[in-house]
Amino acid sequence: MSETTKPMSKAHLIWMALWEHAALDPSPFEIDELVPAVQEATGFDAHESRYRVGFLLTELSRLPDGQQFFTREGDAVVVLDEFMQSPKDPATALDAYPFEV
Repeated sequence: MSETTKPMSKAHLIWMALWEHAALDPSPFEIDELVPAVQEATGFDAHESRYRVGFLLTELSRLPDGQQFFTREGDAVVVLDEFMQSPKDPATALDAYPFEV
């Protein structure tokens, strides 16, 4: 890691796991499908991972339309049009992250 590169926050790691999962298959998926990747990335247990994904999705819902990328319907994550129209590479995921970096 270079001196100018900051480590990612836990929320950012969750965002990246969410982005990568949706890039592989943009159809709606259950939050529980994302939990193992979040656990691996963050070290959280399954309960905390599930909670943090839900919290991130709630925060995204507060952003203006066109900047949310994902929404939550019950326990499912639904990929929105802005995600579908964006490149699926890691650099775009980093640029699209709407919170602190």
